[in-house]
Amino acid sequence: MIARFVEIQDVSMVSVNAELFQPNARAMLGSDWHFVQERIADYHFDETNKLLCILLTLTADLMGTSNGAEQRLVRCSGKYVLLYSFNVIGGPPPEEKAAFFKAFADINAVFNAWPFFRELVHSTLGRMGLQPIALPVYRVAPTTSAQPTTETKLIPQAPESSEKPVVASTNARSESAKKRRKASSPA
Repeated sequence: MIARFVEIQDVSMVSVNAELFQPNARAMLGSDWHFVQERIADYHFDETNKLLCILLTLTADLMGTSNGAEQRLVRCSGKYVLLYSFNVIGGPPPEEKAAFFKAFADINAVFNAWPFFRELVHSTLGRMGLQPIALPVYRVAPTTSAQPTTETKLIPQAPESSEKPVVASTNARSESAKKRRKASSPA
C-alpha cells in the first residue's frame, strides 16, 4: 500500500565491510559453494517533511565446503540509507502506519538497494583476488512472514576459466536459448 505513495529520492552507502575468512578461498571456490544473505531494515518517518528514511544493512556470506564441512569464506556487508518522499495527505491510518512502513522497509528498500549491493559484492571479491560473482537479481517472493531475514541462494559452480564472472541463475537460460536458436536455424 505504501509503495504507490512514495518516490525514491536517494540511495547512499554509509558503511562497507568485507572480510576474507579462509586464505585458501580461491581454491575452495572450485567445490560446492553458495551464499547466505541477511538483511536488517529500520525506518524513521519524518511527519513534518514527509520523508521516509530507511537504514538497511545487507550482508552476503560466501560459503564453501571443505572436507565435508561448510565454512564461511568471505563476508561482505554494506549499510545504506534510502530516502523516500511520501506524496500523499493522510495515507494509511495512524494505527497501521508502523506496520506498512516496516513492510515497505523490509521488501521495497531491499529491492531498491540490491543493485548497489550486487555491485559491491562483485567488485569486492575481485579486489580480494577471488573470482567475481554476480549475485542473482533480487526477486520478491511471497512469504508467510513480513521479513525473511536470512535466505540461501545457490550459485552455479565456477567455470574452468577464472576470467569469466559467474552469473547466478541466468547461465542455464542463456545456454538453452543458444541451443534453441542453433537447432532452429537452417543448416
